[in-house]
Amino acid sequence: MLKTAFLAPCYIVLSIMSARARAAEAKPIALVMDGASDYTVVLCRDASASEKWAAAEFVAHVKQMTGATLKVRPEGGALPAKSVVIGDGAAARSLGVKIDPKQLGDDGFMIKTVGERLVIAGGRRRGTMYGVYTVLESLGCRWWYPGESSIPKTKTLRIGPLDDAQAPVMEYRDMLYGENNSSEPAMLWRARNKLNGGFYKRMDAKYGGTWTFDTLVHSYGRLMPAGKYFKAHPEYFALVRGKRSTHQPCFSHPETVKIMADSIKRELKAHPQWKHITLGQNDNNNYCRCEKCAALMTKHGGSGAQLDFARRVAKIVRADYADIVINVPAYRWTRQPPKGIAPEKKSVTTLCSIECNFGQPLADGYPKENAAFKADIQAWSGVSPKLYIWDYTTNFTHYILPYPNYYVLQPNVKFFADHKVRGYMAQGSHTTRHGQFAPLCMWVLARALWNPDADGRKLVEEFCLGYYGPKAGKLVLEYANLLDQAIQKPRMPIWCTRRTYLSAPYLTPELMAKADQLFRRAEQAVDGDPVLLTRVQTDHVPVLYVLIKRPADMTFTADRPLTKVLREFAAFGRAARINRAAEGDHAAELFDWAEDYATQIEADPTSTLPTEVRKLPPKKVRFLQAAQLDRQVKFLQKAPGASDGWVQRVISPGWSIVHKLGRPWDFKVGSKYRLFIRVKAAMAKPNDDTAITVGIHNPGRRRTCSRSIKANEVNGQWQVFDIGPWQPDENGGAFYIARGRTNVKQVLLDCLWLAEQ
Repeated sequence: MLKTAFLAPCYIVLSIMSARARAAEAKPIALVMDGASDYTVVLCRDASASEKWAAAEFVAHVKQMTGATLKVRPEGGALPAKSVVIGDGAAARSLGVKIDPKQLGDDGFMIKTVGERLVIAGGRRRGTMYGVYTVLESLGCRWWYPGESSIPKTKTLRIGPLDDAQAPVMEYRDMLYGENNSSEPAMLWRARNKLNGGFYKRMDAKYGGTWTFDTLVHSYGRLMPAGKYFKAHPEYFALVRGKRSTHQPCFSHPETVKIMADSIKRELKAHPQWKHITLGQNDNNNYCRCEKCAALMTKHGGSGAQLDFARRVAKIVRADYADIVINVPAYRWTRQPPKGIAPEKKSVTTLCSIECNFGQPLADGYPKENAAFKADIQAWSGVSPKLYIWDYTTNFTHYILPYPNYYVLQPNVKFFADHKVRGYMAQGSHTTRHGQFAPLCMWVLARALWNPDADGRKLVEEFCLGYYGPKAGKLVLEYANLLDQAIQKPRMPIWCTRRTYLSAPYLTPELMAKADQLFRRAEQAVDGDPVLLTRVQTDHVPVLYVLIKRPADMTFTADRPLTKVLREFAAFGRAARINRAAEGDHAAELFDWAEDYATQIEADPTSTLPTEVRKLPPKKVRFLQAAQLDRQVKFLQKAPGASDGWVQRVISPGWSIVHKLGRPWDFKVGSKYRLFIRVKAAMAKPNDDTAITVGIHNPGRRRTCSRSIKANEVNGQWQVFDIGPWQPDENGGAFYIARGRTNVKQVLLDCLWLAEQ
């Protein structure tokens, strides 16, 4: 008898735990005794690639744990009295184990002990394999991270009694992290942790293949390429501010419908394995405002206008592909549920949570951004046949900034599962390895996606004690909890986009000092184990990142000087192969700067300060090198004459460099300051053209601290400019700098400072 954990309209999640009541009288089977085994693995006839792999994995892990080698044979003839039956075949059915494909699908499985025999059987695509990994998990095996596992050692191995069946509520389970790519270790990690996602297209058949599709979100640009159509037919594209734009299609033009439908049919013919195809907006807000599209927007809302368009496209597509699922994303201007129109029955809606706070669970509905998203998903679950989620599990502005989102991962997955979500994609630090706690987040997410009812806090604890080892893990867990408490006590939101910066209030000097101490103690605890030491040092990097970016706020000691912190940051970061500090940014230049900066400070601690700054009282100045600004690392370069030898290139007439100034680190509310910059600008000719625009943007207030520096004011040498007075309120502001639109050959920013008046 199966114990049901949740029931969902289209999929069932069955008992994660053994049916102990039924198995109470049974006894465990002794698979290995004193390093020897007389068990045989019996593999079902016509085993799939993943079932063959599952049998090999079972044998390999048992040998790694105990030293015993199990024999493998195909089913047929008399079934050995002591056998492990793998796969849905005659042997499993002879023992009373019958697989219901409708109930278990591709990924579900049954595990049952029958006397001295063990049966593991499920969906041929992946289910049997997942069942084998579940048995190995019950024996203590953990696959924390690609290439990083914990396999227990024992001479005796007993299993069961077991009577268990599982199938996931999430039919599609995927995540984007730099580690979770198409490499062999990554594919193996995904298989072992029951991820079936196909965003990274390669997943070999022996690992169960992937849930295949084209994409989950932006597809209009691919289905109707502007390069092919815009010049001859601008009317096919969005009318924005009175002009046709390539940003989005025109929903109301009949030829747009036909072009999209024909493109979809061509792609489906070329990719018969796809389970669904996406018809969704490009990544911008420049939707069509023509008269007919505006009328659709007024009548149905943004999502409704897109659904109306999707329905017309689907009608053409379904003449040839009646059963294809058409995915229509709900993202930014289409996220709110439609009015007076619903998705078609063979469709899925992918909601995107990009606007949300990821410091507190979505179910709490805090703050207003989360309340709005909660209301939207509740409404969508009432009208859409099925929902998918594109979630965000990193800080894209600072991949390696301490970011305590790990305790909301499981509650959010549970919230999604409770609201008709049957597919999930997490976009994490996808362009680098080892974003903030990436291994932790990846593992916790994988566990939660298989079982949304898992205890998220216990998962975090299990990971820390297992991945870093029990001694170091306790200290890393203490850091994780301190970081989380820093946002929970004041109920402080954290964001995945440009709202959580280096100046985030939870990153106090006291917390960072404690965090650094905990990591140093953790490193000492595993100093004799190079594997565990590397893991701890890697996740020390985010703390070191804050220390080197805000050294004036931090306390350094003789045994932990700034120079040591700078060198550790560079060494640990490089060893971890961190190649991006933020989405679309670099990291290598920051590591190079850290090493150079340490060398310069060792030679002369005052040499990194311009003469003008050395004259000021230290407590009256907030000084920042170019490399210590929020962004952009990719614009860092060495430059002779710069105060620390490094500058940021100012590359555009837009806000090329932006740095958030926040309290209490950068200023005191009520105090008055003057902003100064040290720059080097070269112009084609001296005139009244603007060379540099610079200042501080005050949210919700007039921009009082700003200046346009003219071409005839710069001389191609290093110069200091007084930008003007600034009196901040509690909201702070954002330092910005841009180059002129014409006549500019080069603008290099060395440093800036705020002098308290």
